[in-house]
Amino acid sequence: LHDLFLGSEAMTPGDYKRQGADLTIRHGLQPTPFGDALVVLTERGVCGFEFVDGSADQALAAARAEWPLGGFVADQDETAALVARLFTPDAAGPALLLRGSRFQTKVWSALLHLEPGQAVSYGGLAGAIGAPGAARAVGQAVAHNPLALLVPCHRVLKQNGAIEGYRWGDERKRALLAWEAVRSEQRQAA
Repeated sequence: LHDLFLGSEAMTPGDYKRQGADLTIRHGLQPTPFGDALVVLTERGVCGFEFVDGSADQALAAARAEWPLGGFVADQDETAALVARLFTPDAAGPALLLRGSRFQTKVWSALLHLEPGQAVSYGGLAGAIGAPGAARAVGQAVAHNPLALLVPCHRVLKQNGAIEGYRWGDERKRALLAWEAVRSEQRQAA
C-alpha cells in the first residue's frame, strides 16, 4: 500500500470553509476483510473510509456533518470498485482528499510514507515531522484520521510497542499489522 497511496491533496482553507458546497459526495457501505467500511469519495479523492461496527446510519450522519453542504449520493458500484482495488495486489491506489488542520495533514502525510508492516511510536512520528515534543498532539491527529487503512494510522504504536486505543479496535489493528507483514514478506520473496 505504501507505494500506492502517496497521491494526496489537502483541502485549502477556502475549500474547508465551503463545507463541501461544490462537491458531489458518493458513499457506500462495503465489506472488507477487516469488517464493513463506509467509503466516502469525491471526484478529487477519497475523503472518508471508516470501519463500521455499529450503525451504518450513524457513520453516514457523521460524514454528512463533516461535509454539511455536500451533495451526498449513494453509489455502491463506485465504492465497491474502490474497495476491490485496495485489496488487489499491485493495483493503483486512489487519490486521497485530506480535510484537517495543517498539523493533522502533516501527520497524515508522514504516515503515508511508512512502509507496509513498519511501525512507529507517537514520539517517533512527532520527530519525523520536526515536532519532537508533540507526541500527544500527534496522537490526537492520528485519532482524528478519517481514512482508516488508507492513511495507515494503525502503524502507530505506543512507545513500549503496546497496541491499544485504536479508534476502530485493537483487534482490528493487530489484524491489519499482521496482514501487512505477510504481504511484505510475500513481496520480498517474489
